[in-house]
Amino acid sequence: MRVTTDLFVSALVRRIFAAGGFAAVVKRGATEAGAVFVIARGRLGDASLYGPAPQ
Repeated sequence: MRVTTDLFVSALVRRIFAAGGFAAVVKRGATEAGAVFVIARGRLGDASLYGPAPQ
């Protein structure tokens, strides 16, 4: 049994809130097997984009 994208993203958002951070879902795609892209911004304004590895 595989973890759905919806479950993974909701767990990730809850962990961020529990650590005192802020998270928002900008766009939703397929609930079962969508790709997840994460943009992380630092306090100094730097940003990093994380996405799925090419197959």
